[in-house]
Amino acid sequence: MGYGLNDNELMPEWRARLPLIGESALQDKWVATIKEQNVKLVLAEYGPVGVHWLPVCQKAGIPLLVYFHGFDATRGDILKQYQLKYKELFQYASSIFVVSLPMKQLLLSWGVPELKLVLNPCGADLSMFGYLLRDATQQTILSVGRFAATKRPDLVIKAFARVLKDVPKAQLRMAGAGEMLKECKALANKFGLNNQVHFIGVITPEQVVHEMHEANVFVQHSMTTSDGETEGAPVAIMEAGATGLPVVSTLHAGIPEIVEHGKTGYLVPEGDVDAMASCMIKLLQDSVLAQQMGIAASQRIAAHFSLAQNIRILTQTIEKHL
Repeated sequence: MGYGLNDNELMPEWRARLPLIGESALQDKWVATIKEQNVKLVLAEYGPVGVHWLPVCQKAGIPLLVYFHGFDATRGDILKQYQLKYKELFQYASSIFVVSLPMKQLLLSWGVPELKLVLNPCGADLSMFGYLLRDATQQTILSVGRFAATKRPDLVIKAFARVLKDVPKAQLRMAGAGEMLKECKALANKFGLNNQVHFIGVITPEQVVHEMHEANVFVQHSMTTSDGETEGAPVAIMEAGATGLPVVSTLHAGIPEIVEHGKTGYLVPEGDVDAMASCMIKLLQDSVLAQQMGIAASQRIAAHFSLAQNIRILTQTIEKHL
């Protein structure tokens, strides 16, 4: 999957496919397959997947582990469809993974026993996203992510327009696709930014590494949507920090666990375009500060948010239930 896509794009697929798992005859076929293949445990990625695999695991008598990532615990339409079913899921599941402290607190408020909850952010692959000292003469801001309401790329563009008043040679590169892309292109055109804002589309992980190594600042304006959807713990922010990019983002969901305000980047209130612009300007105008924050960010990600750590916790939890 290319960068700039996210888990929400799987939902239409799930809605078309997963209800079939709820049919008794198909459940029995899955149970037979599980026994034939000597499957000992099922790990379901995302809450709705866990709901649909719950009866299969119950019939097979095997443990079910579920990984919640963000929208599956917060988005209005998902909760309307699944929240009652989540209660049964929480009772049966052996362990439930969450990617941030706010998500853990949310599930605790739903009555999930704390002993079942495992805090385990996804993590950056440090073998790919390694630290690199930047060219201080560049003034490039990078944004990587789906053009969606949870990431508010339009506010990034509005903040960047204000950055140009103080840093006229700055460039903004935006990777990704999504329902807000057309709107964002129109906004950039309205502000006369066609030569400063570059929409580079959905890109591969290798291309993301290249873009991060060429940038000076990483920006993401995550924001709670009108129906309550939030992010979890954005991996792109971890990857940017791992490469040595200072991050400018928002006080949203699990982001404050990743970014230490004033040490590895800056966090601003959701929707505060002026504050975001000021932080980007500060980093672009002070290359020494940006370098210091980038080094601190790389060290923090390596210590607390690596893919290796994520896999280690995941493996230990699975082995505990086998």
